Amino acid sequence: MHLSNPAPVPWSRDKNGQLRADLPALTRSLIVAGGSNIIAPPSIIHDPSPADAFEALAAAARSFELAPGVTLAEHFWDHPGDLRRGTVAARLRTTTQ
Repeated sequence: MHLSNPAPVPWSRDKNGQLRADLPALTRSLIVAGGSNIIAPPSIIHDPSPADAFEALAAAARSFELAPGVTLAEHFWDHPGDLRRGTVAARLRTTTQ
């Protein structure tokens, strides 16, 4: 999947007026963009693969721009090891500098 223009990230303001990404809305948008909101019947797809589903979500994440030039795919992870090792936190720190 490749979209020529990045999809908009839904934003909202928290109780202190800070602008924050609306994570539930972003998650819904990502699931829809990845086609994961539609489950084909077993007669069409006999052996659905979780790996294929994650690849569709990762592909969709490439079309969401969190900031100019920074896509959601750069911070999309599907393995807890990256969180435990601090890889995700390090990547986020590097991006914000």
